[in-house]
Amino acid sequence: MPTVLITGASRGLGLEFARQYLEEGWRVFATCRQPKLAVELQQLKGDIEIYPMDIANLDQVKELAHRIEQPLDVLINNVGKSGPFDGRSTFGQLDQETFVDLFNVNAFAPMKVTEAFLEHIKKSQGKTIVFISSRAGSIAERGT
Repeated sequence: MPTVLITGASRGLGLEFARQYLEEGWRVFATCRQPKLAVELQQLKGDIEIYPMDIANLDQVKELAHRIEQPLDVLINNVGKSGPFDGRSTFGQLDQETFVDLFNVNAFAPMKVTEAFLEHIKKSQGKTIVFISSRAGSIAERGT
């Protein structure tokens, strides 16, 4: 049975990926920051395991990588963080701390997730790593 790990699976694209992979008979490892609040994800039927994981928490990422012992055919780095939508994102008023946090979640953390699960991918048949974002990762959505 093929396997997939999906980050940010509580809503949006991640939830839909989980739903579709389950419909195709895959084993799904779904992650999100607060699984208890992920009602739609909890209601999905099939071979699914849901884990708490904040991709910005590197200890949590490494812990899950040690906990999941089987190969992963597909790793979908789906998490994205957006904002701010106020003056702090306007050239001349950029807030450095805010943008460092955005860069960490949208760029650095997905690379660390990939590093943590790379051996899982190498041992699989599929060997696929995906980086995807919705409008949350769009720089066009930032200020003026």
